[in-house]
Amino acid sequence: MSDRNPQKRRQAQTRQDIIQNAHRMIVDQGIGGLSIRAVADSINYTPGALYKYFESKDDLIDAVRADCFERLNIFILERVQSATNAADMLLQGGMAYIEYAGQYPQEYHLMFNMEPSWAHPASNRAIAMRSLLTIIQLGIDQGQFVTGVMTPIPLPIIAGRPCMGSHHYRRMSCKMSATTCFS
Repeated sequence: MSDRNPQKRRQAQTRQDIIQNAHRMIVDQGIGGLSIRAVADSINYTPGALYKYFESKDDLIDAVRADCFERLNIFILERVQSATNAADMLLQGGMAYIEYAGQYPQEYHLMFNMEPSWAHPASNRAIAMRSLLTIIQLGIDQGQFVTGVMTPIPLPIIAGRPCMGSHHYRRMSCKMSATTCFS
């Protein structure tokens, strides 16, 4: 029932406003351009008041990172809606992942090229995999992907160029709880 409590709604909205303003600063100025004081100024708060919502700058960065991972998941899920089977969903999901990285390079850098802080070790990265792992599990459940099998998989063509190498197939296994590949 906390969603009906006006004070809790205001606190949740303020927290989201802080995250959105920090996100905008990171995109516009890079991670070095982010400061608690600048975020506080952008929402007409004192810097000290922000510590009610975030213990540190690292904690705020981790919240922005988590928000970016959620956006990535939504981006992927929107792209796979038209797929008719798990294999198509996986392909479209992978392409959406690449598209997201191209459209939102600052967010991608924040999510994958920076180490998580001590406050939130790597847990946010699991969020990014949730959509793709769900698709893989659907493929296993539907019998489109089988476990425990090694099979040749064509190397992808990225940005219109085939991958480097003299061969076009690689024996590959994907690790989840068991070895998982296309059937």
